[in-house]
Amino acid sequence: MTGGASMLSVLANAARIKVVAVLVGTGGVGVIAYLINLVQLSSSITTLGIASGMVKLTSEKVSQGEHDDVERLKVTALSSTFWFSILVMLTLIAGARTISIWLTGNAEYAFYVRLISLSIPCLTLNQSLTAVLNGYKAIREISLIMVWGALIGLLLVAPLVWKYRVTGVVLHFVLQSLTVLIIAALFFHWKLRGPGLQCFLTFRGFDRRLVRALAAFGVAAFLLNVFHNLAFLVVRKLIQHSYGATGVGLYQVPYGLTLQYLNIVLTALMTYSLPTMSSLRDDSSLRIELNQTLKASILAIVPIIGGLLVLKRILVLLLYSRAFLPSVNLLEIQLIGDFFKVIAYVFGVAALARARLTAWLMFDLLWDAVFIGLSYALLGRVGLVGVAIAFVGGYVSMSAGYALFAWRRMHLRLDSSILRLILFSTVALVLIAKGARFTLPIAILVAGAVLLLWGVLCFTRTEIRKGVAVLRNLSWAEEDPLSLP
Repeated sequence: MTGGASMLSVLANAARIKVVAVLVGTGGVGVIAYLINLVQLSSSITTLGIASGMVKLTSEKVSQGEHDDVERLKVTALSSTFWFSILVMLTLIAGARTISIWLTGNAEYAFYVRLISLSIPCLTLNQSLTAVLNGYKAIREISLIMVWGALIGLLLVAPLVWKYRVTGVVLHFVLQSLTVLIIAALFFHWKLRGPGLQCFLTFRGFDRRLVRALAAFGVAAFLLNVFHNLAFLVVRKLIQHSYGATGVGLYQVPYGLTLQYLNIVLTALMTYSLPTMSSLRDDSSLRIELNQTLKASILAIVPIIGGLLVLKRILVLLLYSRAFLPSVNLLEIQLIGDFFKVIAYVFGVAALARARLTAWLMFDLLWDAVFIGLSYALLGRVGLVGVAIAFVGGYVSMSAGYALFAWRRMHLRLDSSILRLILFSTVALVLIAKGARFTLPIAILVAGAVLLLWGVLCFTRTEIRKGVAVLRNLSWAEEDPLSLP
């Protein structure tokens, strides 16, 4: 369900990206990338990193019937993050000129900094509301929030960008964040009957005991998000130093595409797998769940990446414009890195479910260090493609480190079939990438043959039939949830 909702969101966002790319060009996309990176960094600060902790604690307390604690958890989390986001927004507005110079080397974008800062409270509160719904396994509601938010955003983008260009893009971002917040608040109220949202923003029922429970998750996730966004910001500065705003705009193609289509898998993992793994008490059950989740994730992501590799040139023309075609070489390499990103993400969910927060943070910092270090070393030698190589190197290192840690410290051994699946999938994607350099008909034939052989070698008929049965039985009707109060 979340995968389907993510797919609809990706299609809506693809149309939006096309409008923006055609109307503002590579330089404008580069400026917008800086502004969105600023907001992502700021919202990662204002959420205090507690969203994952909220999901875990909510799912645990709901399953144990401790609904009073859940209500106090809502007040504690929502009030803290919302009012802190207001403070951060006012700080950015006050320092907009300095921030503009730091980001772009020019003070003329200070107005954009002030304008886009208005989205921060909306993004922060929306993430907190969604985390609570996630803890209740309200998958239907979360999916509908994604779909409605993407569709309404699509309706807003064309007239605003057509009339106001870059200003219109920034205004669209602010209005969409407000729209998504309103939608999330409505679903939150309809699904979780109880006090109105305003009651959760007044500190009434604030629980210091729950603050301590959230703090460990908050500190780890806070540092992870901040350093992750800083890593991309640093790399963008390295690109700008060598290739200017145009280079930053070109890298936005693989960066933006990765963020969009990977949500099909990553959103499902966080929405379903985190609360599910958090409810498992023994290591053997978690090991089974980890292996099954890895197999399902790889089954989903390999055909998607294979298709994107074949259609990469068409996608750049369709989603952006001919001016962005030099980014095709970057996109080809980064797509391989996305495969290892999914593997690392599954391990990360398992570590989070077991509250192995230090490892969760350290492996993400490992990726940041490898990404920045390799980008710095390779940009001058191989050009922009060095950033994509650094992306792959970071996630290969992260996946290998996680697998070793899970085996040695968490007693979570990967089945031999999963190791074989990872190896065969890597080889399959490399072969598809090589074949995609030929004409489109040949590329399609190569990809089809490789994926067919990959499926025969990696999956049984029973597994494939079960997967098809799950897709056929999907329904937007209410599930049998953890239980709602």
